[in-house]
Amino acid sequence: MTDMHPVVVKPDVSLGQLVTDLQNAATEEDKSWVAGQVIVRMRAMTKRMDEETRESFERHTGETPEMTVQRLSTCSGAELEAWLSAYPRAVELLERRPVQTARGNDGVVISTHEDELLRIEEIFGRNTTPEDYITGFERFVRENMNQVPALIAVTQRPRDLTRKELSELAGLLDENYYSEAMLRAAYGRARNADIAANIIGFVRQAALGDPLIPYATRVDNAILKIEASRSWTQKQKEWLRRIGRALKDKPVADPTLLDQGVFADKGGFSRISQEFDGDLDEVLHAFNEAIWAPSAA
Repeated sequence: MTDMHPVVVKPDVSLGQLVTDLQNAATEEDKSWVAGQVIVRMRAMTKRMDEETRESFERHTGETPEMTVQRLSTCSGAELEAWLSAYPRAVELLERRPVQTARGNDGVVISTHEDELLRIEEIFGRNTTPEDYITGFERFVRENMNQVPALIAVTQRPRDLTRKELSELAGLLDENYYSEAMLRAAYGRARNADIAANIIGFVRQAALGDPLIPYATRVDNAILKIEASRSWTQKQKEWLRRIGRALKDKPVADPTLLDQGVFADKGGFSRISQEFDGDLDEVLHAFNEAIWAPSAA
């Protein structure tokens, strides 16, 4: 037997409510007690975050969710409160649940208990349909496509697009509640399909009317187009296919793509560029152009 009590006394209390309790705590002792609950809840929530939300959290705070929780666990209640005020979207990102697309996920869930309706949630906003959500997204893109640098890059010069600009675009859209997962869900429910189009594809469709094509298909078509564009050595063809495979996971071809992972083990951009007689930068530009050309369909 033990007299110890669990840190989180009421596990059904939301993180947002715990943060409010922290702000309203009358004494430092109360703040410290509530801060312990907040940290435990944050730590649990980091384990269920999907990759896109993790990236959004890191863009917003400058560090991974795990690093944040580890650092904040040693802070006082007042310091935790100050951090939460400095990064107001952190709670929303931690509480965000993975969005289900029209196809759902690929796992198989087996249960023998009776189904029970727990709640009804409008993931696109109150009284907002998937079509309304898409309309709002298209309006946002058109109103900002000639003003926001990241949108200008995606819509007007995809050939020169960098991964930094792609990250800025994803952050901008996520701050305005147009994450890639939400857009995929909206287009999937409105068009009865699971569109794996990539965030760039959704933006270009909204701004320019480009067809929504699964991103992996665009990359495959781009590889074929580039291979057919000139004579390549066998070694160069192998590198083109490796770059193509990497682009399926990390969109946008720029030198930083080749300075990490397996490419870094092979000497990175500088070393691989020698295989292309110093013309690798142009090859990467050609990839971006081929992937996002309207004819990529």
